[in-house]
Amino acid sequence: MFKCNGKISTRQVFALFVLLTLSPAIRIFPSACAQVAKQAAWLAPILAVVPFIALYRILAAYFRKSSMTKLSDVFDAALGAVGGKILLFLYLVWCVILFWLYIRYYSGRLLASIFPNTDMRFFLLVMLVIVFIAARGSLETFVRFSEFLFPVFVVILIILSVFLLPEVKLANVWPVTYLDTVPVLLASVRVSALWGYVMLPFFFGDSIADKGQIKRYGRQAAVLLVIVTAFMLFTNIGALGYTVAARMPLPFFSAVKLITFIEAFDRFESLLLAIWVASDFVLICFFALTIMHILRCLFPKTEPKYYATSVTAAGYIGSQYLACGRFELEVFTSKLAEYVNLFLFFAVPFLVLIIGKMRKKL
Repeated sequence: MFKCNGKISTRQVFALFVLLTLSPAIRIFPSACAQVAKQAAWLAPILAVVPFIALYRILAAYFRKSSMTKLSDVFDAALGAVGGKILLFLYLVWCVILFWLYIRYYSGRLLASIFPNTDMRFFLLVMLVIVFIAARGSLETFVRFSEFLFPVFVVILIILSVFLLPEVKLANVWPVTYLDTVPVLLASVRVSALWGYVMLPFFFGDSIADKGQIKRYGRQAAVLLVIVTAFMLFTNIGALGYTVAARMPLPFFSAVKLITFIEAFDRFESLLLAIWVASDFVLICFFALTIMHILRCLFPKTEPKYYATSVTAAGYIGSQYLACGRFELEVFTSKLAEYVNLFLFFAVPFLVLIIGKMRKKL
């Protein structure tokens, strides 16, 4: 299963992307969307798919020319060598911050759910040792492992959401009127901030074999994300109510605890936690690999794997100083990270495409 031929496919890239977004979406979307759109929060993914479609079409436009193999090539062509390197450095800095952010969220989730009296540094050390081992290996092996985990995670998420349906109260998700249009639009912005990560795998561009299939697999990813995310939000908010979901740190985890109609399977939260930790590994390792490949683009003579030690060490140290607690992490995410994501993963790619077209480089 894990035998590699040196290349990954666009299908594998989008499977990796969906897995990357669904993992934090379980934690972020129920509370973040409920705070803004209330009972209509489950409609947010439907509006968020519009900018997502625009983004993967922009990516498809980037790679129409065979000379464009990765995003650094696109930046250099559109902005020149100096401008391209500056933009690449900005993405490097932001990916490092996101790397720290998701390491802290991973450890915070374990502390909040089942290990409240454990030293956070233990979880950080265990995860980053595994990430270091994976980062020293091949990108293709990591992507193939993610491809294997992807259907498992999606199926379990759907099954848990289906089992939540008996707990859903219609009054928690209805009525929805035209007055909810603006709140749903604002909630969709929070969804889009995460779906913009579809851009990041293309920093590995020279390892992707068939970038001409971006539109095809982008459409499939869009349909899957809308269906799974909207269904997850519907059952989560329908079971808890938007007022409760908006205030809880892990609303989906809490909602799963309500599944009691099958006595033999009343511990679904353990299953969710296990698959969640595995997806956290993929998310954290992905950002480590992205940082390493951006460094390779900035310093072409060095192989990415040689950065594994420094990147994982920086992740261990930096994640401990990013914030003092969960409240600060939530504020950082909602007040800053979401808007930076929107700028770097939607506005900047569009501007790069426009500039590249004006200069007739793309």
